[in-house]
Amino acid sequence: MHTYLSISSIWFDVVFVKISISGPIFFVCLSSNPIVMRRIFLLISLFAVLLSCSQMDPAASGDNSSTDQPNVPSQPSGPEDEGYDIFLLIGQSNMAGRGPMIDGDREVFSDKVFLLDKQGKAVPATNPLNQYSTVGKDVSLQQIGPGFSFSKKVAEVTGRKILLVVNARAETAISEWLPNAQTGYLNAAIQRTNQALALGGKLKAILWHQGCHDSYKQSDIDVYLSQLSKVAAALRTGTGAVEAVFIAGELPQWRVYSTAFNKMLQQIYFKVPNSDYVSSEGCTCVSPANDDPHFSRDGQLLLGERYADKVLEICYPDL
Repeated sequence: MHTYLSISSIWFDVVFVKISISGPIFFVCLSSNPIVMRRIFLLISLFAVLLSCSQMDPAASGDNSSTDQPNVPSQPSGPEDEGYDIFLLIGQSNMAGRGPMIDGDREVFSDKVFLLDKQGKAVPATNPLNQYSTVGKDVSLQQIGPGFSFSKKVAEVTGRKILLVVNARAETAISEWLPNAQTGYLNAAIQRTNQALALGGKLKAILWHQGCHDSYKQSDIDVYLSQLSKVAAALRTGTGAVEAVFIAGELPQWRVYSTAFNKMLQQIYFKVPNSDYVSSEGCTCVSPANDDPHFSRDGQLLLGERYADKVLEICYPDL
């Protein structure tokens, strides 16, 4: 690079080399006159200061591509980039689903609701939702459960992608769901939930519906919440989702044995942190004449909507 300076009507060729962007600039100049050399030195010094200032301010040179500019925070990712809102649904037969299905129930019911299959993949959700349970009974027994209306409502209200992990098992006592139970039901639920988490997302809540087997004896009712607290703690620890909400559902209210059990369940938040329950009031029976312990299709849909309302209230307070 060459710069020509005018001194006493004499032109001098001043050669300088820029060593680095922020380093010094060296000038090589020739003259036998010391006065001229001093003037050249002063001019060069002034030139160097001006050049340094222009490099410090990219706007001065019109260059906005400087790598020294501070990082601009990226915009928050949209909902579709945040992964799934994951929900674990476990318990007995009413969670597995015994409400009779109708035409169309086996079709995809929402483009935002997904179901974890046995290969650990998220597939569009179809009924019966317990079809991929690794501990469930024959798939022919699985029908409409509360997860159907629950997931549809949560997806509609939040606009989020919902991933259901449904791993219920009919005719089970809570003792079979404890951390050290030989059945392995709890471990299976943790394993499948971790498969879902590996797909990206957060475990928002655990939906629990179980207790018919434990409602006949007061002695079983008396220790139920202590056992349930162990189940909830193990699920949270095993999945790393320590803040996941735990929501239990009441047993069918037409059953005589449900009264004491439901009264006990209403105290769940005293034993299980970050928990609540949903009422089964008005949820109808699949076969009233036989005093069947299972909810009808309409009963399941109502129960599922109540689970959804509770989840929306706790997990999405800003909506």
